[in-house]
Amino acid sequence: DVACSIFAPRSSNIEERPPPSVNPGRRRSSIGAHTEKEKHRKARETLKACAFFASAEVHNPGLIRSLGQVVDFFDAPEGAVLFRQDDKPQHCYVLVSGKAAIHIGPGSALDDENAPLRSARLPPVRPKKGTERVATIENTSTYSEFSEFGRVVDVLSGGTVIGERALQDNNNRAATVRCLEPCHFLRIKGPDYNGMVRESFDRLKYVDRHLPGASQWSNKVACGQLDKHPACWFREETFPEGATFLTEGLFLEPAIFFIRRGRVELRRSVRPHKQP
Repeated sequence: DVACSIFAPRSSNIEERPPPSVNPGRRRSSIGAHTEKEKHRKARETLKACAFFASAEVHNPGLIRSLGQVVDFFDAPEGAVLFRQDDKPQHCYVLVSGKAAIHIGPGSALDDENAPLRSARLPPVRPKKGTERVATIENTSTYSEFSEFGRVVDVLSGGTVIGERALQDNNNRAATVRCLEPCHFLRIKGPDYNGMVRESFDRLKYVDRHLPGASQWSNKVACGQLDKHPACWFREETFPEGATFLTEGLFLEPAIFFIRRGRVELRRSVRPHKQP
């Protein structure tokens, strides 16, 4: 202010320096760590907002926090294809924002798989017709402007889980997913999904196999929501050797038991009324 008031040159230099106790290198790394924490927080909030993962958290406490450490986010342009029908499953996704169409149908005779290939992550261009193909985001197949994906059976919006069923059942993709507008996705890699989420589904599959009607209920009523699956009606207990959990002649609340591990012995008295 003195220099300005008397119209004189500056009389000294002023240099910005970090506090003596702060290492500039460590300062930069702390900024990176802060960004990583923000990504993990955003991932946890995104997963909590999905009924699918919220119900999985009930059976596997800490699941969302663990997944939040390993997931990643990415953007996809309008027209990009996440995966195609009959592709081998690679990952599971959450559509954070944007809209995507689900297509089911056969391929087109004009779909030439021998045409040149480019990455789906590049900005969309208008190549010469029929001369260029694009890799799906999962990079398991390709498509071109002539590709026929079939009829649109549904349009997905933010908060939808995509691709989890194929990973659960180890089947090929049942449909094609294509972005109708720029989309933002959360990706859970296949090994992480199988290692953390699949544990919850092992119990569901066990009930589906051994409880008559459970699989039909799962497909028609639960529709992938773990909190509506019949497996939620059971609780797992461990009995020591020699324990008796049902006694002949006693009236108990009706119940169904699954023997998951171990062996049990069934006995019946000749005269139940004389059972001590």
